[in-house]
Amino acid sequence: MNDYIDARGVSAEKSWHIVRENMSGLLKGQMTTVTDSFEKAAYIRRMAENMGLGTQLEEMGGEYYLHFFNQTRLKENEKPDQPANNMLLIVAGEALGRGEDALGRTLMKGFFHNLRLVKPLPKCIIFINKGVMLTSEGSEIIGDLSSLWEKGVEILSESASLEFYNLSNMLSVGGVASMKTVAERIAKSENTVFI
Repeated sequence: MNDYIDARGVSAEKSWHIVRENMSGLLKGQMTTVTDSFEKAAYIRRMAENMGLGTQLEEMGGEYYLHFFNQTRLKENEKPDQPANNMLLIVAGEALGRGEDALGRTLMKGFFHNLRLVKPLPKCIIFINKGVMLTSEGSEIIGDLSSLWEKGVEILSESASLEFYNLSNMLSVGGVASMKTVAERIAKSENTVFI
């Protein structure tokens, strides 16, 4: 097993493939990978935690160090927050509720700021229609969404919505999903909440 993997300059999917190939012997020890973007590190972290591994993410000088360890070695109260396996959150606009847009945007900002502090977290948040503005450059909640993503919440923006609002090249957090993927996620979800 290689206990240090340099994944800088490699795509998130390929990085995860390399990491996975090297973690077969991770029973008692620790392994670290370094990558050059938060998005790649968050993707690798999410995949590792889905396998039951513990992770710790550090940022140093614009590089992201992700440490993996055997989760069974942790005491129960030391385990990181894990997303609920049954909640899907669909966000269809910039504002929360009906009424004044300014109030709705303030409520949405407060909602996501507080969502990252509650348990259990949703497993996935999908942004559709005007909601994709919240995951794009200039959004006031990018920091809160990044915090949720770092905790393992999958964040997806619907592709046609990004294209309609000319935001395809401005996505700041999470990944892109087709409407087919959105429909599949809703169909498989035990608890879907629309806001």
